Amino acid sequence: MISRAYFAKWFEAASIYLPATMQNFGERLLKDPIPFAVSTLYDRSFENDIAISYPAWPFQSSPTLVVVSGSMQNMLAVTSYGDGEKLDDASRQPLGFIKEMAGTDNIINLTGAASIDQRKKIKPFLTERASLDKVFADSRKIFDGLFDHWDTSISLRDNVGYVCTSLIAKCVLGIPMLTREQAGVVIKAGNLLRESEPGKPDFVAGEEALAKLNDDLLTLHKDVLLSDKNYIHAKAAIATSDSETEKFAKLLATRGVSNLLVESNLTMLLMTGIGYVNQSPEIKKRLLDEINSHPDMTLESMRKLSYLDCTYKEALRFSSPTPIIIRATSKPADLAITDQQGRQKIYRASAHALLFAPIRRMHHDTCYWKNPETFNPERFEDPEAIKHFMPFSLGTRTCPAASHFNEIIFKTALLASVKYDLQFDKEFERIPADSLTSRWKQEYYVTKIEESLQQREKNRL
Repeated sequence: MISRAYFAKWFEAASIYLPATMQNFGERLLKDPIPFAVSTLYDRSFENDIAISYPAWPFQSSPTLVVVSGSMQNMLAVTSYGDGEKLDDASRQPLGFIKEMAGTDNIINLTGAASIDQRKKIKPFLTERASLDKVFADSRKIFDGLFDHWDTSISLRDNVGYVCTSLIAKCVLGIPMLTREQAGVVIKAGNLLRESEPGKPDFVAGEEALAKLNDDLLTLHKDVLLSDKNYIHAKAAIATSDSETEKFAKLLATRGVSNLLVESNLTMLLMTGIGYVNQSPEIKKRLLDEINSHPDMTLESMRKLSYLDCTYKEALRFSSPTPIIIRATSKPADLAITDQQGRQKIYRASAHALLFAPIRRMHHDTCYWKNPETFNPERFEDPEAIKHFMPFSLGTRTCPAASHFNEIIFKTALLASVKYDLQFDKEFERIPADSLTSRWKQEYYVTKIEESLQQREKNRL
């Protein structure tokens, strides 16, 4: 996700006195260079696994665009830029619109020591065993209830989004189950991050609604949040000497509810898995056979299910919830790129360049994947498949929820959904490989849900 407004400043200066046709090209390139980077420059990167577009007359005010491809090591050159030895506070500027919606800095747009500090604070709730046991137990209960009592009047997006938002709220933030209306505020704000931009009336309305939800929820659950271990409490950095008024003020200032904006990535991942598994009797049967071989499912036994794990990885590849990683430079940056012959070369990106790691393009590239537009979990039975697989970014800025949290929620959702046959109101749309968003544009509804034949036969035994 990235705001077109971020690039508008380059266009005004470059468009003076240009012919209309060049102005049209300039407007597309300068106001929104991402499609050019993800499509044209990515295709040009195959020879050296990097492509660089330098600004030239009459577009001198445009940024240098750098696109990498090939190995995970090359992608790491972009994803890790701005942190560690390559600290650059400007690296996260393209993500400033998320800060606008959230109303505060967050893990996504922080750099350096501040980023490390927040990652340390959230990690226990995403990786520690006690936290994961809670995620597993809560997820199983909530997803079993969702599919046992599916409301066909509510879209797949809203049904799954409600559960994902509630699980993040409960298991990470320490906020008890949300209402559908409360989850809807978060879902709408997430949609605006992709469909609008800061300053527009609908974006401002989304900011205000999210801020109000933050204050309402933190006020309602103040006692729980201040007494229990949760990320909002950790983020607030409350001192033992603080008065009750000071504690509550720090709690509100975290804008902790804005962390729920990540639900859209998890929701799209789950919708992909639920939808495409349901459309393939072969995949569903193999999953059910594997799941039914472990009648007393535990977190340990679930994580040992190899085909379920392949399905999880394929849903990540197929949906690519984070389609592209973008970094900005405030100073010249040296990128070490290794070509397909194993030769490494240093490429210099100028100051004020934009660096791109097009994850979705790589995940749907026929150079690396056979029939990439086919949902096929079996491809991950080949250990070599992970060589070009990077769904959560790479390096020190890998998504904190990547290792366990997302996996558990996805797999427990599949444990519940494969017991049912779902009929949808229409075919799922295809998202192009070079799309700048990995979200469906349409809403999908389950028109009929019934226990699968294989599950009914199991129940009779």
